[in-house]
Amino acid sequence: MWPCKIYKYSGYGSEDLIFAPGETILGALPENDYLYSSGASFATAYVIGAATLVISEYNDINSNDSAQILKISKKSITNDSPDTHDIIDAKKGLEKAKVMEK
Repeated sequence: MWPCKIYKYSGYGSEDLIFAPGETILGALPENDYLYSSGASFATAYVIGAATLVISEYNDINSNDSAQILKISKKSITNDSPDTHDIIDAKKGLEKAKVMEK
């Protein structure tokens, strides 16, 4: 599993529902190439992508519902450090959304 660390400059606190790993994020480049990069801008794309996937698949689910679904559709990642972080599980989010829509 990848390092999955929260970027040191990311803003988060007790009110945040969701955040994504901000370090060592795999990104695409032209000509079928890839790079690893860090930063909140890279991490945000993963959160938005997962939320959009849920909303596009289930039309009756609004953005607040989508955020709640993603919050309960997380998995814990343990690093080499004693810290454990939760990350979005988009597949589980779609399964939860299917149940909510009924």
